[in-house]
Amino acid sequence: MFYAQRQLFPATPHVEWPGRNTANGWVRAFLWVRDHTPTDGYFALDPDHMRLPGEDQHGFRAIAERSMLADRVKDSGAVSMFPALAQAWSEQVQAEEGWSHLQRRDS
Repeated sequence: MFYAQRQLFPATPHVEWPGRNTANGWVRAFLWVRDHTPTDGYFALDPDHMRLPGEDQHGFRAIAERSMLADRVKDSGAVSMFPALAQAWSEQVQAEEGWSHLQRRDS
């Protein structure tokens, strides 16, 4: 199991102790959001952010304690279990398409 975990989650310590600082940049960013943004904030992340290097499947919603638009990775599983969510999931993921090409003038 240790070997498998290291292969699946290379950017995260084997044991994550509560209250201890983390070296994972994604987790630090999510914690910053939790500590420095309004609790009713609603965030748009890369819909594929959970597949990016170092993210290691850490959940934004759980760590940041904030809402976000649907993602293409884990939220697609919820849609497969609850088809009534499909329309809203699809609309949100499509709305995020091309996000990496946004410029200041697009705001």
